[in-house]
Amino acid sequence: GAELLVKGNYQATGSGFQADFRLFDVQQGRLLLGKQYSGGPGDHKKMVHRFADEILFLLTGEYGFFQTRIAFVSTTSGKKEIYLADFDGSNFNRLTHHNSISLSPRWSPKGQEIAYTSYKDGNPSLYLLRLPGGQSLRISNRPGLNISPAWFPGGESLAVALSQPGGNSEIYQISRDGNILQRLTHGAAIDVSPAWSPDGKQMAFVSNRSGNPQIYIMQMATKEARRVTFQGNYNVNPVWSPKGDRIAYASMVGNRFDIYALAVKNGEAQRLTFGGNNESPDFSPDGRMIIFSSTRHGKSALYVMNLSGANQRRITFLNGEQFSPSWGPKKAEN
Repeated sequence: GAELLVKGNYQATGSGFQADFRLFDVQQGRLLLGKQYSGGPGDHKKMVHRFADEILFLLTGEYGFFQTRIAFVSTTSGKKEIYLADFDGSNFNRLTHHNSISLSPRWSPKGQEIAYTSYKDGNPSLYLLRLPGGQSLRISNRPGLNISPAWFPGGESLAVALSQPGGNSEIYQISRDGNILQRLTHGAAIDVSPAWSPDGKQMAFVSNRSGNPQIYIMQMATKEARRVTFQGNYNVNPVWSPKGDRIAYASMVGNRFDIYALAVKNGEAQRLTFGGNNESPDFSPDGRMIIFSSTRHGKSALYVMNLSGANQRRITFLNGEQFSPSWGPKKAEN
């Protein structure tokens, strides 16, 4: 039978309402947690999400992802623009109105900015979108590519892929105002899609230096890189888990992509998805869930699953296609 039971009720209070939630231990018949929230019309889901986080904190000592948001690309308007939604795909709104191609949104560690690439001025340039206002600031407009941003832990710098016209892309570390701090990769290969480990001591990235796109890990102290994917001829989109023990990525299986999780310690890879094209994974901030895009039901939409690949479900049902999700950080205070 059930071990825990949640009860709730609400009542109108002038222009808003008040909600009361209780968590009970069914077997012992006692109250474990009680919270009261006040808000305006439309705040009911925020209250439920907040109480869900309180329950998880009570049971595990850590807040979950119930008050987090996701950024993603959608073609709902007919163009590729950046959108924002709650963790479950609800309460979505459009952030950019460039009437162009905007790609690769990535949350800053503190959740106050989103880095992304846009072609709105012709060249693929790097921008920072500040929240909650939504102002965009261009920070890198170098000739060639300015793509695949990845925030360094702490948020004071980013890794990006830059290229000179006609040249291959290399990975650089730049300051938040766009100044180059250091070049991280060198050679004739194409190096893209950087992803920092949580402690900033390692960086995963994609390179074709072995012939096909594969995932490598660079030790930042020595700048030495080692290949970590050997299954499949096309492996891309690496992202580190919050605990640093796994890297999720997309691997081409036959003529389709699927999401895999690589154990950093021993290099073992586990396939998590089946059916359709499954790409662009990202971890929830507590590491319990993975968000990704999939075409399993036709057009690309966003899905979530447990870390093991279980309980896969669709969370976006907008017009057009949704892809390239980025899961925002936990709410700082509850």
